[in-house]
Amino acid sequence: MTGKDIKQHDRTLMEHELLEMKIKRENPDMEHWKAHQIASEKYDYPKEAIEYYGIETTSQKWPVVFLYPFLRKRGRRT
Repeated sequence: MTGKDIKQHDRTLMEHELLEMKIKRENPDMEHWKAHQIASEKYDYPKEAIEYYGIETTSQKWPVVFLYPFLRKRGRRT
């Protein structure tokens, strides 16, 4: 990876997206949210982004598909 000021969550995002694409390629009938959920189990970008950017998880501004894996681990229901 090249660039300046690459943070750990940036690397995690790239790995997450690559895995998500691989899952979808191998399972073309799988819904995107499910591939996202599986990728988040290995590369938890939503959690890292929430921590890095200080995102309040009760905000209505963030899509549920983005927050779901993080909220699920914290025992919240969406």
